[in-house]
Amino acid sequence: MAIPLVRPSIKRKDLDSVLTCMVSDQIATGVQNAEFVGEVLELLGLDGGLAFRDPATAIRVGLLSLGLGVGSRIGLPVFAPKVYLLEILGVGAVPVFVDSVPGTPIVDIEYLRNVHEQEALGCFIAYSACGVSGNTEEIQGLGVPLIEDITTVLGGRYEDGSAAGSIGNFVLIRTEAQDLITSGGGMLLLTKGKKESKSLQKVSEVLPDTAYMADMNAALGKIQFRELGKFFERRIEFYRLFSQSVLRSHNQVLYTGGDEEVVPSSFVVKLKGSLQEVQGFCVKKGIETRATFEDSCYHWLSANAQGDDREDIPRTYPSCARLMLQCLSFPLYPSLGAKEVESLLKILAALP
Repeated sequence: MAIPLVRPSIKRKDLDSVLTCMVSDQIATGVQNAEFVGEVLELLGLDGGLAFRDPATAIRVGLLSLGLGVGSRIGLPVFAPKVYLLEILGVGAVPVFVDSVPGTPIVDIEYLRNVHEQEALGCFIAYSACGVSGNTEEIQGLGVPLIEDITTVLGGRYEDGSAAGSIGNFVLIRTEAQDLITSGGGMLLLTKGKKESKSLQKVSEVLPDTAYMADMNAALGKIQFRELGKFFERRIEFYRLFSQSVLRSHNQVLYTGGDEEVVPSSFVVKLKGSLQEVQGFCVKKGIETRATFEDSCYHWLSANAQGDDREDIPRTYPSCARLMLQCLSFPLYPSLGAKEVESLLKILAALP
């Protein structure tokens, strides 16, 4: 049986929590939802927030809560998930993409500064990919509102020492199956202060009850969040072992280009050879992999480009264009067994 790329780390006690919620006759949005949000707020030191049933709704509500809409220029990394692009377009705003520092999924500050100087941004989406975080001081120095997505860096710190979740007017944490913690699906939208909380309340009060995370999902998310420290220990252990194996091949781990801390939310190899060839090799060896940025804005732009735009996109975002062809994600989660880890170590060292 192949080792899957994603396997939620759900234990029996997690299921017990969900079952307790179900037999309590409260499976819709209620106490569990509020408690889940409250525990995350306490850890991050934020003011308020809501847990939504799906990421698209959370992102859209965050944009609207900042007063963004038709004609607003919203900056975002071109390697961010395409759901951001779709929701920006959905509120009538204009997406302004920013390339990465060569060889890394870190926002190119000079690129960002240039697009902001050409015409001021109304907001920037501070998204960290693959657990890699850069320096946020210059991003904050732009003086524009920030929506900070810490899904892959939850519990970590940026290069400048600030904690993930501390720089955004609004903070997003996705809780899908592939994430550091899972609720079975959804996203948290949290607020920095009273001003943002009031705005969020005003926008969200017209939403139907079905927009919010159900209590049985929140019950799972709450237990997972409490286990985050233990999850980190296992992930860090595997990340270090896998990194050593990759060094025995002619490939390399997706380094950060400096001393930035990497949160072990995923394990990405930057390949020297053909991505398709390596994927084929892994299929034969029983390892599920995925092109790291196949769900990115860049991929969506490339897939939907017409005419000359097909050549313009890689010229406009050359760093991300190269990462698209180089980066492959491998299994990394706490529930990996000893035999699975052994198999991964051998395969990573033998990658073409």
